[in-house]
Amino acid sequence: MSRTSEGERGYGQEDDQLSDHLSGKWVVIAYNPIAGRRPTRQLAEKLANFLQQEGLKVSVFDNVWQASEIAASIFHSGQLRAFVGVGGDGTIATQVNHTPPGLPLALLPAGTGNVFAKSVGLPTRPESIARALISGKKLTLDAGRANGALFLNMVSCGFDAAVASAVHEIRLANRRGGHIGYRSYIGPILGTLRSYCFPPLEVTVIEPANRTAPAGSPSDPLTFRVRWVFVCNLPRYGWGIRIAPGASAQDGVLDCWMFDRGGFWRGLWYALWVQLGGRHRRLRDCRHVKGRRFLIRSDAPVPCQRDGDPAGHLPVEIEVLPRRATIIVP
Repeated sequence: MSRTSEGERGYGQEDDQLSDHLSGKWVVIAYNPIAGRRPTRQLAEKLANFLQQEGLKVSVFDNVWQASEIAASIFHSGQLRAFVGVGGDGTIATQVNHTPPGLPLALLPAGTGNVFAKSVGLPTRPESIARALISGKKLTLDAGRANGALFLNMVSCGFDAAVASAVHEIRLANRRGGHIGYRSYIGPILGTLRSYCFPPLEVTVIEPANRTAPAGSPSDPLTFRVRWVFVCNLPRYGWGIRIAPGASAQDGVLDCWMFDRGGFWRGLWYALWVQLGGRHRRLRDCRHVKGRRFLIRSDAPVPCQRDGDPAGHLPVEIEVLPRRATIIVP
């Protein structure tokens, strides 16, 4: 099995969930025009040229929703090799939400954080992705579902979700066509600090991973009252920090990480411990539980974010969907 040109080992490449080689002659490419810090069209066209030189048929779209419909149609005809997104976490989330189970997805990372690509170990060059589409394999991963919408990375509720909503508004009004970078978060973070009051969140673990009730008897759900909640399918978040160390998208469960106390200074304290190699697990006011279903509620209008994009407000019910996503890896 080949390695990526960047020398990064792919996620789960020694796992038995790596399936058969790719087939089909059609590749559908969709680039997100507002992903990341610079235009993505040239990356999509460069990838298309590499694939066409290998004898594959390629269609390129600038609308991921339209491309999803086309890819699904070709998939049902048995001719689709892959549906490739050129973008970031929002792009791959849109792909998995608008295509049927089993449809092979690929991603050329071109977003701001590229959290999914970093977690899975995807290469960042068009020629490397082209080689993966020629001789790579399909990896099946779990997905999460939050109020009916799928996610691959994580869902969070509270302060960071409020920041994500503010950044989204900036992106919609951006004169550069929606492109953002890490500096785009500075203003929203400072603005949210002035207005967010860190209301209490009630987290109910409806179906814990390692808890079963005796036959014929009810099992009381686990309930926590906290101020920060992150329900993770993969370990990374933000600029690549491991907020959920040990999380795996191949274990059939989700990792819920919670912090008890709110406020700006406590948030900085938590962020420091997370940044220090996942040492937040040592904190007394940090909680971790694995589960298959969660319910998060609050008496206040608390926002949520899903894979970096705004996802409405609480309440939110979250569950894991084992082996829902099929991803092409080198």
